[in-house]
Amino acid sequence: LRACIAVSAPDPGPAQSAPPPPNSAANRVAATAAAAVLHGVNPAALDHCLLASLSPEPAHAHAAQRLGLRPLLDLGISHGEGAGAALAAGLVKAAALTSSGMAAAVRG
Repeated sequence: LRACIAVSAPDPGPAQSAPPPPNSAANRVAATAAAAVLHGVNPAALDHCLLASLSPEPAHAHAAQRLGLRPLLDLGISHGEGAGAALAAGLVKAAALTSSGMAAAVRG
């Protein structure tokens, strides 16, 4: 986790008085950072997890690599507002339907 934070350390410029916007790099990587903490406690806890998409933020790619997670999608979207997660959810659902033989039943 320290290595991931170091990759995206803020530029030591003038202090900002306003909080970061909701779609800032820090907020986009929050779920992966939480997964890194969980992985530190119990690496097997992430065995069922999928990484929906990858932020262009270098720290996100670094954290994903350290956790052994490969993104289902790499769209290069910096302000996706969850677009990668929404698309990946549909992709996982389609894969599950295909795997279970339900795709033919859904088509009618």
